[in-house]
Amino acid sequence: MTGRIIIAAASVITLACLWMVYMAASAADTGGIWLFAAFAFLFGAPVVVFLIQRIRKKDLEQPAPAGVRFVPHWQLLTMIIIALLAVAVAIIASR
Repeated sequence: MTGRIIIAAASVITLACLWMVYMAASAADTGGIWLFAAFAFLFGAPVVVFLIQRIRKKDLEQPAPAGVRFVPHWQLLTMIIIALLAVAVAIIASR
């Protein structure tokens, strides 16, 4: 949901920048044309990439999801606890 909001906001900003490019071109302001065109490209590139990915995702068949497998998290938690203990000992030992 957040991604769609970001894409919608980027689309609105891109359209506003393109409108400013049109206005700058009408006023014959070459510096403004390049500035707003750069901003339109900056905010429009993620929108174009998002749309291309959505089109490709519809064209490709989705593979069957893999079965659930067990991942041992106790190893990671043990390493985090050891690191926290080491930091605590270093802080206490420096006093």
